[in-house]
Amino acid sequence: MSVTTLKGASIGRSLGQNHTSPVVILSCNSTAPLPESIKIRTGRILLLCLSTDWESMQTFMNVIWYKADVQIFILRNETAVQEKRGFVDEESIIFIPLSPNFSHQEVLQRLGRVLRIQNEKARTQRKHGFNGTTLRIGVKGNYPMMDYHTTELISTEFSRARNKEVQRKEVLDTSGVDILLLSTIAQELNFTYRFFETSDGHVGSPIHNGSFSGLIGDLQDNFVDIALGAISRTSERQEAVSFSYPYFIDFNCFMTRAPKRNSNAFIIFGPYSQLTHPKEVHRSDAHRLSSSLLLTLQIITCVSAHNQHRRRNASQILLSLWILSALVLSAAYAGSIVSFFAASNQFEKTLDSLEDLTNALESGKYHVLYRPGTSAFSAFEDAEWGPYRTIREGYFREVTPSPYNDVNFKYILENEHVAFITTEIAAKFSTASLGIKHRFHFGKARFVPMYKAIAFQKRFPYIEWFNDKMMKLMTCGIVDAWLQAAEDREERMSRQQLVLEKEADVHKNQRITVLHLQGAFYLLLIGLSCGGLCFVWELIRHNKRYVS
Repeated sequence: MSVTTLKGASIGRSLGQNHTSPVVILSCNSTAPLPESIKIRTGRILLLCLSTDWESMQTFMNVIWYKADVQIFILRNETAVQEKRGFVDEESIIFIPLSPNFSHQEVLQRLGRVLRIQNEKARTQRKHGFNGTTLRIGVKGNYPMMDYHTTELISTEFSRARNKEVQRKEVLDTSGVDILLLSTIAQELNFTYRFFETSDGHVGSPIHNGSFSGLIGDLQDNFVDIALGAISRTSERQEAVSFSYPYFIDFNCFMTRAPKRNSNAFIIFGPYSQLTHPKEVHRSDAHRLSSSLLLTLQIITCVSAHNQHRRRNASQILLSLWILSALVLSAAYAGSIVSFFAASNQFEKTLDSLEDLTNALESGKYHVLYRPGTSAFSAFEDAEWGPYRTIREGYFREVTPSPYNDVNFKYILENEHVAFITTEIAAKFSTASLGIKHRFHFGKARFVPMYKAIAFQKRFPYIEWFNDKMMKLMTCGIVDAWLQAAEDREERMSRQQLVLEKEADVHKNQRITVLHLQGAFYLLLIGLSCGGLCFVWELIRHNKRYVS
């Protein structure tokens, strides 16, 4: 492979010409022509730092950071060049900052050895993929797409996107649908990979001057080459990094604490409520509940009822009719209370639609948790009318940043009137993996679709390779099959946990069932029968006494 070596002021003029070889820039401290060269050419720039003098490189980075629409690789030694040999072709710029006393000839000899490998690679990479290149993969825990539990601190580096030092942690064990997807593509494109955790626990939200936090910021800082973890494509993120085709769609929803069971302590008085008490029609006038209870009390205490019914019926006949009426009323009561148990709402009212949530917020009973930097948050922030605007105005409360949702789930369980806006698939899988899915209620409303994709550094040259492999997997339904298998597995675990908790609850606090009501009704019927027999026996004794 031929090498074009440029020095000094000839850089800007030569970069504007057509050439088929990578451009190697040897620089000591002359960085004045660089801004013009960056404006002319938009390619890939490799910073090969073979000396201990980093001043030139820092100056170069300051010049191009916010002005260049290019892809930058910082290469500190020959090993790094070997790892990135698959990224060097005729569109590349190799920048080598040197100290004044460094030998240019030695640099070219080192670079020549590498470029011979790159030349062979350039002819065959379209056929053989990355030829074993190791890619740095940035990840964030987002079960079931990405899950990990072990990390190892490897370095502390300065982040220009965040203007501070951040810790770089390597992830040692991973699992999830994204890992299956990546491993399949890696086998097809012939590359290996290492995983690195996001620097600050976020996916990526705008900070200042086009910089981002999280995985998007890691891509901007060249800490990683690719980012995984069910990353949503948003218009703001697409200005900073490149994305593949979406490989699945998730929707936002809101989740609340599961409704409590209504108390059954006073349900025995349900049939006596104003809505269910029977009314007697007499001379086109309906008796009120108070007068009906007064009449019943008079009959039971053997007080004359002539004031209510001025008829010449004997008190014995009236009491006999009362017994028959009591049987009918008992049957009606038993039927009514069974209906209350069977048809009445045993749980508190749930929030299912955005209208329900809006009404609850306006009443002052609920408040909403949100995670900043998400597409759902952007949709609420940009809304000018409707429920989105109503929810946005004065009802948001930011959640504590956490790589996992267990902190937010705990807050919802501890606070009754809280709605958490989050992605449906991630929330359901996370709660199922923790064994607490049954303790939450997921609203039926689905809003703000989120298109999940793989994020790359800006102008990553091989996105089409990834897209081609991903489209084949999606067309075959393999990605959906992975998601369905993970969902079925977590659903089984969630059902088992729910059964165990229900069994423990039943042993601890036995609930009233229809069978119990049936037994109580039989006891009531036996008691009334005994009372009727005693009444008949008293009548017989009274008649014998009267005859004697």
